[in-house]
Amino acid sequence: MRTIVLGPPGTGKTTTLLGKVDSYLKNTDPDKIGYFAFTQKAAHEARDRAMRDFNLGEDDLPYFRTLHSLAFRKLGLKKDQVMQSRHYKDLGSKLGFPVTYADYQEDQGGIFTSDSEYLRIIQLAQLRNITPEQQFDLAEHTQDLERDQLRIIANELKRYKKEYNLIDFNDMILDFTKSDKSPKFDVVFIDEAQDFHKNWFNPLNDIVSDDGQIFFFYDPLQTTIENSISKVLREPDKINFPVFNFNANYRNSSSISYFLSKLIDHNFKEFNLSYSKHSKVNEGKPPELIEANSFDEIIDQTIIKVKHLIANEKFKPKDIGILGVDSMLPSKYGSNKSMTKELTKIGLIQSANNKSSIVDYKGKEINPKNKGYFHKF
Repeated sequence: MRTIVLGPPGTGKTTTLLGKVDSYLKNTDPDKIGYFAFTQKAAHEARDRAMRDFNLGEDDLPYFRTLHSLAFRKLGLKKDQVMQSRHYKDLGSKLGFPVTYADYQEDQGGIFTSDSEYLRIIQLAQLRNITPEQQFDLAEHTQDLERDQLRIIANELKRYKKEYNLIDFNDMILDFTKSDKSPKFDVVFIDEAQDFHKNWFNPLNDIVSDDGQIFFFYDPLQTTIENSISKVLREPDKINFPVFNFNANYRNSSSISYFLSKLIDHNFKEFNLSYSKHSKVNEGKPPELIEANSFDEIIDQTIIKVKHLIANEKFKPKDIGILGVDSMLPSKYGSNKSMTKELTKIGLIQSANNKSSIVDYKGKEINPKNKGYFHKF
């Protein structure tokens, strides 16, 4: 079974993903579970949680990693067999084009970075499965380059890798998918799927056993690359995948969620995302203006309001925010009271000063001499 879990930020995808991993670990051999993320950080977070919850060691979870890491391991490669920055610099010096740096960011999913526009074109063409000349003709580069020079560099790069028996990260993935080195998993989780290239869609499905399951978790608003796998996942009917659309925003209050919804509706109509204005469990309270005749009274009324929210409306201190203006200093108004100290006494840990935020719900600017501002984030 193949499943897509789709949702904008803050809708619970990661929580659901990690919960699913926990559920499968209870009944599935860890060797039969693949958890592949675009970044090492995401893969290691899932691995570390599983190790903690199930009393497992790192060796018990060999397939919680990036795809490049899996390919590197299963192909039996050594680091000196993979193109390094020094190799690209050497090639550049031999061909007469400058290369200050060129490397694959392993902790960021194998993204290629270089100050050489020629090398970037070659790598992008490889990802898109087109020729460097075709990529050149797309005119996406910003520097003044020569097409013939690009062809020469691309050919010399191939020759260089062959002469020194080297491969790059893209070669690694291609060689791995063409080989029989990959195990067959009972279940595969793809985290940050929007950051995988669409060419990896079929290889990812091929590593799952015939009666196994694969879950693609993705947010189309946060892709970092062109030709992302999200282009495939966005048409689930063509690939016959069921879709679970997460649309309740658990991360933000109603006012922020509403603003995000407007942005998504206006700028990303093609994604057809259904982003709720806010989640029922985190509706938040509308901003409340606190008016007073003195600085001390502002503090007193604010503390009373916060205590009421904690005691009677069951808010947690971290869910409450106090916004004031930077000119509201106790000494300026002849007061010894400190808002920060009074809030600390009752366990409030989230406070901020931001003059631009000091407007009431009617859009009227607040006079810092006698008014404060309360808002539940």
